[in-house]
Amino acid sequence: MLTGPSTIHYFHGSEVAHWPNAQTHAAGVLQAVPEGENSEIVFESTANGIGGYFHELWQKAESGESEFIAIFLPWYWQPEYRKKPPEGWKPSDTELNTAKTYNLDLEQLYWAHQKNIQLGGDVGEWGWLFLQEYPFCAADAFQQSGQDTLCSTALVAAARKRDDSEVSHYGAHIVGVDPARYGGDRASWIHRKGNKAWGLKSLLKTSTTQLAAKIARECDAYGEAGNPVDAIFVDEVGLGAGTVDALEDMGYPVIGINAGSAASEPEQYYNLRAQMWDNLADWLGGCVSIPDVNSLHADLIAPQYTYNVKQQLVLETKEQMKKREVRSPDEAEALALTLAVPVAAPEKGRGRRGRRPPRNWRAP
Repeated sequence: MLTGPSTIHYFHGSEVAHWPNAQTHAAGVLQAVPEGENSEIVFESTANGIGGYFHELWQKAESGESEFIAIFLPWYWQPEYRKKPPEGWKPSDTELNTAKTYNLDLEQLYWAHQKNIQLGGDVGEWGWLFLQEYPFCAADAFQQSGQDTLCSTALVAAARKRDDSEVSHYGAHIVGVDPARYGGDRASWIHRKGNKAWGLKSLLKTSTTQLAAKIARECDAYGEAGNPVDAIFVDEVGLGAGTVDALEDMGYPVIGINAGSAASEPEQYYNLRAQMWDNLADWLGGCVSIPDVNSLHADLIAPQYTYNVKQQLVLETKEQMKKREVRSPDEAEALALTLAVPVAAPEKGRGRRGRRPPRNWRAP
């Protein structure tokens, strides 16, 4: 074959998650396709649980760590996936909530109801195998049997799609910041006020001072717009301490949170991080709104939990997640930090930067 400047190089790999020795085969393919504007590589697959080459590829594309673009095609876009329900059939509350979230009609919902039962799911409750084979969103696909997570994927999906007009915005304006701890982790931050979370951002390879400067500029902009920030909760473990110090020196209402410290309810929680995530799960059970972002959804349902011999809730650590080949849930950690400790609703007439806590003050 003759090649020239106008030649288009295209490769399509199908069902990559099920390839034996996928990483080795993919490496050979990637070396054979020239780089440039005229080259295109597509790796597509149904999911095959977490871990493995395709899952790793998806996570990096989803979080912006690679040149691949993560594209999810849900089953309900296909016209053949529908079935007329028998007269008198009534979907469960779970199924009705799913239909509302994804705008499904009754025939699509009945088809999913029947398929879920065929794949071993309980009647009216989506089973993990159905969600893997016929996911409603990308986060549904990458699961495994028996996975116990605090945040329900159905509640997360509903929060992503909920109209802002349904949500209360009353409360303190809090920013949660999860600085990057390792080379591949993201520095993530998000705003929350009452039942609305917004303004999610994630960056790679950002220093503590750069992160502090970006957050400071955002706080100033919100202050000028009449929505000042009341508290900035930063995970101060490791590199986070530098971000806390930089924001504190600039006069912002920053509070360092040590997620590994004791919880305020130690009889229930192994540490503060477990308590924060349980608070987050409860918050998601209400009428709340979060950014409609796939990577945040995936992060929210990623960590698993157990109970120890003291019957304390123990959340899987980031290190344990990495061993399962699941990325650090940085974006969800930022949202959980906004629920680390209660913050009273703001008083009227405060300054544009909000009220600064006393120096050396730490959350109880």
